Amino acid sequence: MAVAHDAGSESAVSASTASFSWTHTPSGTPRSALVFVLSIQSTGDDTGVTYGGTAMALVAGGEANDTATEQGTVRTYFLDNVAAGAQTVEVTRVNDATQMMGIAATQTAAGATQVGPTIVLLEENGTYAEQSVDDGSPGTASVRYVAGYYGGATPAPVGASTTLVHVHDFTAFGWTVGRETTAGQGARNVGLTQATADDRAGVHLAVREVPPFEPALIAGAYQPEPIDQQAARL
Repeated sequence: MAVAHDAGSESAVSASTASFSWTHTPSGTPRSALVFVLSIQSTGDDTGVTYGGTAMALVAGGEANDTATEQGTVRTYFLDNVAAGAQTVEVTRVNDATQMMGIAATQTAAGATQVGPTIVLLEENGTYAEQSVDDGSPGTASVRYVAGYYGGATPAPVGASTTLVHVHDFTAFGWTVGRETTAGQGARNVGLTQATADDRAGVHLAVREVPPFEPALIAGAYQPEPIDQQAARL
């Protein structure tokens, strides 16, 4: 069974508070959840995220920053084996005037899931185009996501291979979250499209099923002693 996008939700804009939360309502029975958190400054103001009361992991390599002019940061959190039904997503944050918001997306899958081995970042001044994200071909199809901040007058739209999850226009800048329209294996495109260069911070990644355990390919893994060698020692 492939990983598939289940549902998305977004928070209100948050400022001058120690935390903010919203309710995420899945369409089906999700296996995993992603939360992208945006801070309108050059570094993230978030200090943690919970989904249904369970702490989510900050994804290594899943942070993109724009540090000049119209600053913005996108940070990524992930949790496997989430609770079913509507759940509260809560972001704890630095209590200051920085504007922030979050977008959650849940996924269905047959077994354990993880963020794939390749994460593509777009940062600082530049354009947006769909990016190739390789899931490592785990044996079943993965679904890819993009979360992108853009300093233009309107948020960057999704590209041809991408379906919109949520978009928010801050008037002077905005951000967009999209997901791969058709899940698949290998290197596949997902992302935004914007030919006019401006400030940007974009994260592109895949959520995949954990590949089957292959002990013979893992250095140092336990290997049973052949029976003839056991007999020779007796």
